[in-house]
Amino acid sequence: MGLELFQIPQRAIEFGFLMSSVLLVLIARRGILHLYYRRKGNKKRDNFVVTINQLSLIVGGLLLFFGVLKLMHISIREFFTSLTIFAAALALIFKDYVSNALNGMILMFSDTYSIGDRVRIGQHKGKIENINLLNLQLLDDDDDLVIIPNNIVLQMTTVNYSKNPGRFVSLEFELHNTQIIPLDDLEKRLIDAISHENDLIKDGSAQLRAEEFIKGNMLLRFRFEMLRYDKTAERRIKQRIWLQISECTSQRFSKKNT
Repeated sequence: MGLELFQIPQRAIEFGFLMSSVLLVLIARRGILHLYYRRKGNKKRDNFVVTINQLSLIVGGLLLFFGVLKLMHISIREFFTSLTIFAAALALIFKDYVSNALNGMILMFSDTYSIGDRVRIGQHKGKIENINLLNLQLLDDDDDLVIIPNNIVLQMTTVNYSKNPGRFVSLEFELHNTQIIPLDDLEKRLIDAISHENDLIKDGSAQLRAEEFIKGNMLLRFRFEMLRYDKTAERRIKQRIWLQISECTSQRFSKKNT
C-alpha cells in the first residue's frame, strides 16, 4: 500500500521525459551556437545561426505539443489517426505555407544568400535583414523593409552584389533631339564629375553608351564599377551625375535659344 502511494503515473513520466527533451534541445542549441561563435571568432548573425534557431524552435514546439497531449491523456497515435482526413484538408489549405517553409530551409542551408548581403530580387534592391521559414526580409535603399515570400525569391531572377567585392552601377536617362550633345563631350563631363572618387570607382570602368533611339529621344546608359559597396557614397555619386546631366542639357538648350 505504501509503495503504491509513491508510484508515478506513466503519463506523468512520459510528460516529464518530453519536457526534459525540450530542455535538452535548448541546451544543445546554446552549446552548438557557442562552439560555432568560438570557432568563427565573432557573434555575427548568419544563415547557420538562423537555421539552428529555427530548427530548435520547431523541434521544441513539437515536443511541447506532444507533452500537452500526454498531459490531457490523449494518445499521440490516436490523435494523428483521427486527424488523417482533417490533415489532408489542412495540407491543401496550407500548402503555400508548407512550400514557403521548405524553400526557407533551402535558402538558410545554401550559401546563395546570407544575412547582410546586398541583393536585387526582381525590382527590389537592398540588404538582407533576415531569412526565416516564411519569407526573406530586405531593407531597401529607402530604408523600407520589404518582405518577400520564399517561393517568390526562388522563382525570381536575382543578383547578389556581395558575392563580388565590386559592383556595377548604371544610370539610364533619355535626351530629346533638342538636348542631344556630342556623346564624347557628355561622357567626358560625366567622368570628370566623379573623378575625385578614385578610391571608390575602378579606374577606366566609367563609360557612356547609346542604347536606342525612339521617336526623337535617345536612351543613354552611364555605367561604372565600384570597388566596394557604400550606399552613402553611391547616392552621392549618382547625385553628382544627375546634376551634371541636368547642367549639360540646360546649357545645350540655352545655346539653341540664343
